Amino acid sequence: MKKHANRHKLICWKSYAKPNIKHKARTPWLRATQMYVHRLIRKNDFDTKLMLHELTGITSALPARPQHSVRGLTPRQRAETILANIIRQRRFTAYHILIAALAVEVQIYHDPASPAPHSDTRFRYLQVARAVFHLLKSDIKVYERESLRRPGVILKDKVKRRMYLQSRWVSQRLWEVIEPCYRYFLADHHRHISSFKAMRDHKRIQKMGKPYSYRRPWSDLQPPSVAVQEVVTSPRAPMGSIPAAEGYWN
Repeated sequence: MKKHANRHKLICWKSYAKPNIKHKARTPWLRATQMYVHRLIRKNDFDTKLMLHELTGITSALPARPQHSVRGLTPRQRAETILANIIRQRRFTAYHILIAALAVEVQIYHDPASPAPHSDTRFRYLQVARAVFHLLKSDIKVYERESLRRPGVILKDKVKRRMYLQSRWVSQRLWEVIEPCYRYFLADHHRHISSFKAMRDHKRIQKMGKPYSYRRPWSDLQPPSVAVQEVVTSPRAPMGSIPAAEGYWN
């Protein structure tokens, strides 16, 4: 536990201090997860389509409140507002929310540079909520006013407003809304997604001479296991037969 002073200049104890996963660190896992899920959807996988359909139904039924008027709402209502505004802005869909959450969960499972293990539930829902909240963009509100220098001329002022996560309780409620949709999918496919990312890194090493890694240089990266090399050299291996690549991360 660490002693620190908060904004009210009061001494309190901070018992949970772990670094967050940056967006740059999530990028390779996001791309690998998106490609893996996209292939399952193209193969008409029933479980994947059912998972996506369930999350789409949940997010489309949430009330979309304005981002500038969330004062007095409970953490559950704030979490629902974040998800509803992501859908309302039409830049991202429930598919992107699902990919962002799955990628972070798989990264915490298999990335040795993860600040905390997957058994740390609090770290999980904080990182998943930050990844999903990254999809939320600011709302632009236009105000019209009359010019003081030139009477009769109407000026338009654009103001950007974006709500905040504000507390870990909002993050926990947001995670509780979306986590049941992919819980069983994550248990069945998290090793396959990790192996799929290992294959992509191995191909990048062969082609470019450096892996798609964000922290470890090429010299510190160990070669993949024999099982991954067999999958890479095969012309077209089915996604369900991709083995786990524990040796790649040792």
